[in-house]
Amino acid sequence: MVQLVHFPTCTALPQDQQLNMSFAKTRMIQLLGLLKDNFNERFKDFHDLKDEIRLFENPFAADVSSAPTDLQLELIDLQSQTSLLDKFRAMQTIAFYAVLPAETFPNLQKHVLRMIKMFTNPPETPSLLVDNQTTVNYTTNVNNSVDFTCEVSPGNVQSLELMKVTRNSLQILQGLSTSSLSFRIERAGCGDSGIYYCRAGNTLGQTNSTSVHLNVLCSPQWASDTLATTTELKVTEGLEGQTTFEVMASPAPTVDGFIYHQEDSNSSAQEKPVRSDLFTGKCEQKTPDLHLATCTVYVTQATPTDTGLYSVHVSNSMGAMNVTFELSVTSMH
Repeated sequence: MVQLVHFPTCTALPQDQQLNMSFAKTRMIQLLGLLKDNFNERFKDFHDLKDEIRLFENPFAADVSSAPTDLQLELIDLQSQTSLLDKFRAMQTIAFYAVLPAETFPNLQKHVLRMIKMFTNPPETPSLLVDNQTTVNYTTNVNNSVDFTCEVSPGNVQSLELMKVTRNSLQILQGLSTSSLSFRIERAGCGDSGIYYCRAGNTLGQTNSTSVHLNVLCSPQWASDTLATTTELKVTEGLEGQTTFEVMASPAPTVDGFIYHQEDSNSSAQEKPVRSDLFTGKCEQKTPDLHLATCTVYVTQATPTDTGLYSVHVSNSMGAMNVTFELSVTSMH
């Protein structure tokens, strides 16, 4: 008779079914045999890699003579440095390899990366909340506070950062080795408009959240690094010409019109309308600098008599400004 004292579930099965039945020993042996075969097949690679896995777990205890030849000299160097051994004992394994100099131990780092890829994945995609909202576009007014929150599932995250995309580079606003971080802009200004996202990373790579376009509403004004100087627009009679200038504004401004500044005999400035076919203009806002707009003034059909001082009127829903430029037209003859 089959003894099932150590298998209470199997013993109780006939009783639960209120059946007078014997235990299906032959069938269970077949199923357990299949399970064993599947287990051995699935994990046979780990048996083949047991020495490499043990080396990864503790390189200081590895047998140098049996290690792969490309690792032997590096292992000798590693095992001779007590300072590195102290770090290994004080840190988690992955954290230790993260600070191990790759230039000194390049082959060992390659081995480590291969082992990590077998057991670890890149971080899950983080999320970005702006003032506790999930959105891709967020609009606020100047001087309001703006709160950013980055979150990612904990586990295999080594770094979590809040990033801002700028014209020339990426700016790290906040970085922590946790699964959550917060960052606040106390008094938002026009220059805080831009593209933000969260970045999570570990040894295997990085993942980014969906980006958020932050728009801080502001009237047109000179960019902080731009001097409010008079631009000179030189053109030859009958030919086209253009000049550009950059302003801060959100939303993007438009060119509303032009004014001619003429001095009378008393040297007092007089503003006069400009003929409609002389100038055209437009302003364009390009990512990633959502607070900056490049405005272009085009001149056509100009004659030497059009030479003089002009202003272009630039505005958006928040306000307006005038930008002065000097037109100089050279005669064809």
